[in-house]
Amino acid sequence: STDDQHALTPLSNSAQAEIISIDAAIDNLGTGRFQIRVLFAAGLCFMADSMEIMLLSFLSIILQDEWGLSPAQTATITSCVFAGSLTGTLILG
Repeated sequence: STDDQHALTPLSNSAQAEIISIDAAIDNLGTGRFQIRVLFAAGLCFMADSMEIMLLSFLSIILQDEWGLSPAQTATITSCVFAGSLTGTLILG
């Protein structure tokens, strides 16, 4: 049909598409349910990461006393936790 042919023809010079910036495109989209859900999920992830670091700071002192670790051994365990976080982030995104 003529509608199908018209849809497949490239735009002529007189019918150029309007070019807008990325900021304008995001403003045109607005904030919807999806954006709020993504923001909430990201907030939960940041909160969980912060809690992990806070608990690690408390638990490293307790483990040092409980297991009789030297400060270097405690730092190694803490570094392993951060290395695991880095590896998980790189693999899983």
